[in-house]
Amino acid sequence: MSIIQILEDIGAFLKDDHFVYSSGKHGDIYINKNILFAHTRACDQAGRLMAEKFSHLDIDTVAGPIMCGILPAHWAAYHLSLMKGREVHGVFAERDASKNFQFDRGYDEFIAGKNVLAVDDITTSGATMKKFVDLVRATGGNVINASVLVNRSPRSVSSDSLGAPFEPLGSIEIPTYEASSCPFCEKGVPINEKVGHGKQFVAARSAR
Repeated sequence: MSIIQILEDIGAFLKDDHFVYSSGKHGDIYINKNILFAHTRACDQAGRLMAEKFSHLDIDTVAGPIMCGILPAHWAAYHLSLMKGREVHGVFAERDASKNFQFDRGYDEFIAGKNVLAVDDITTSGATMKKFVDLVRATGGNVINASVLVNRSPRSVSSDSLGAPFEPLGSIEIPTYEASSCPFCEKGVPINEKVGHGKQFVAARSAR
């Protein structure tokens, strides 16, 4: 089973609608990661897929950025522990007052000198994963690989752009449009206000 199939089965992979993303751009596909995290069985399946993909590597720790990298990191670490017959730790980084990532709670001990699999949920620009990879290295960890559940920008987010081996579980190119040139807006397709940033966009447009 693929990660896209898992997302479709729980209604987290939405398509043929009009969505507004956090960037402010529009599109007709939306991956509702919040729904995924509410389904423990689906999280378990996703974690197992990730563990299987990297089981051949000598991984000590799986680490992810708060918030959405926590569950993929822990489920992958759990399944890697079962597969390898030893404990693989799962930790996460938090943001400081300047919105930069840092390892608190003593988690730096599971990073320094360790082989680390860096994971997150979804990547669009790759900026978050790049910062996270840099943090792991600055903490003394060896980024043995990086991964996400879904890479939304396979043309621009890659091993080269991240400066580390990068192998997502799934990849899908999602065309996005500026609000001023959105073909769905031009056709009068209603904006989905239940997920994404559609509600805020509609409210702001109405207030003009």
